Amino acid sequence: LAAALCALHAEQRGKLVTHALHSEVVYALSAGKQINEAFRRFGAGESCARIVIVTFDAGAAARLSERILGRRVDPLSLAERFDEAAVRKAYKVTEAELRVASLSDAIVSRIAIQRL
Repeated sequence: LAAALCALHAEQRGKLVTHALHSEVVYALSAGKQINEAFRRFGAGESCARIVIVTFDAGAAARLSERILGRRVDPLSLAERFDEAAVRKAYKVTEAELRVASLSDAIVSRIAIQRL
């Protein structure tokens, strides 16, 4: 959600780095400033078994759901379906940080700060 909000904010200010709203979401997920690294790390590839689809248009969401093979899951259940060690490594979250904040707080902070 934080990445989507950052992307929307960038679009409203006319400051999209990637020049497209949906690619800006992928870029915003990254803790760094390299677009190609963001897509390598967070983009979908042929070997992906699980994907998260972000859309800003209900009509587009309905059209996409018709084309995707698989099952839809509640976004709130995503917290149960991730590799915490991999996420901590990707965002370079330390044990010291986790003593004072949650993992999600650490990640959201990185996403928000990246655009300053």
